Amino acid sequence: MRVAVLALLAACGKPPAIPVASNTITTRDSAGVAIVEHPAGALSQAPRFRLGAPTVTIGGSKADALREMSFVTSALFLGADRFIVADDRAYRVVLFDSAGTPLGSYGRHGDGPGEFRDRPAPHRADDGSIWLLDRPARLIRLSPELLLRTDISLAVSASSDQLLLPVRDGALLAVRRAPILPTQLDESVQRNREFLVRITATGSDTLASWPGLDWYPIKAGDSTAGLLGYRDVEFGRKTIVKLWGNRLVVGTNQGWAFDVHDSTGVLRMRVALAEPARLVTEAMRDSIKARQRAAVGSRFADSVAHYEDVIGAADGALWVAETVVPTENVRRFAVFNTAGHLTRRVEMPARYRLLAADGDRVLVRRLDQNGVAYLDLARLIAVSP
Repeated sequence: MRVAVLALLAACGKPPAIPVASNTITTRDSAGVAIVEHPAGALSQAPRFRLGAPTVTIGGSKADALREMSFVTSALFLGADRFIVADDRAYRVVLFDSAGTPLGSYGRHGDGPGEFRDRPAPHRADDGSIWLLDRPARLIRLSPELLLRTDISLAVSASSDQLLLPVRDGALLAVRRAPILPTQLDESVQRNREFLVRITATGSDTLASWPGLDWYPIKAGDSTAGLLGYRDVEFGRKTIVKLWGNRLVVGTNQGWAFDVHDSTGVLRMRVALAEPARLVTEAMRDSIKARQRAAVGSRFADSVAHYEDVIGAADGALWVAETVVPTENVRRFAVFNTAGHLTRRVEMPARYRLLAADGDRVLVRRLDQNGVAYLDLARLIAVSP
């Protein structure tokens, strides 16, 4: 049976803030790709914001099962009065009202109806329904009240490493990563390849590819057996692939830049900032060695990867999480509008994790000094120059 799959996360609502010196941002066309270039110093010149006091807090050491926030990794705003959080431990999504009261939940770990093999990450379609993707190629559509509307599985011959976006009739986009198979022990740092694939009921095809993470070969297991493994380069480049509405953001950390692809895999925009890389210092290296005894033989990059995550906001903005190193206690985000223009920079404590954003509203998971988790609903406050 054919099932119409709806587009996700249509941009809506509030206009973004206007960046400082926006007339210095240049956009040019290169073979149908919009190249958006920001001048040197754009990050430091952008309007700065911080978190205000939370208006709602959920969680804590005495929280019940639905309000337990220790394993929540993503969230989704549903208009002004409701939001959804994804609980990775329970393999479910939970619906809350704006006062923090649970209104319902869906999912648990398993292979049957109403169950998930993979930890669910919710996405919102433009009709308000909620999409969840499950391995190996399963599409679940829920009503805004978390009632089941669609549950179909596509026959696939190979598994994917990351499911991304349902498109058209009974198809979805996914990322497959080439296996890392070291063949010799040497000093070289290498990057594997990643592939954007479209999965349909009849098979799959590759739409695009890009470099993956920085790695290097190591001895594995009994050193006399000659087995080889690999380890990630500390502070090295990792590729981020995330949804931005019904587009895909691909950030390979090759400079302060990221690409935007449409749902067919075609490159449509490239956004770049003329920001220098941060050099890896001895204090940074020592912080890793102190935390991980096995890191004595680790390889370190010369400079820190520019960013470590991206989040598409409900208002159409893109939040790019700049890399946090162990010697820092502040987490920073560069926020872009749909045209790829930097509009503001947001700061919060490093122990906070951004889950969702919508205009000046954010959902963050916060850890207190004892490691107890809370979910805060808060608004952004402008920081005086």
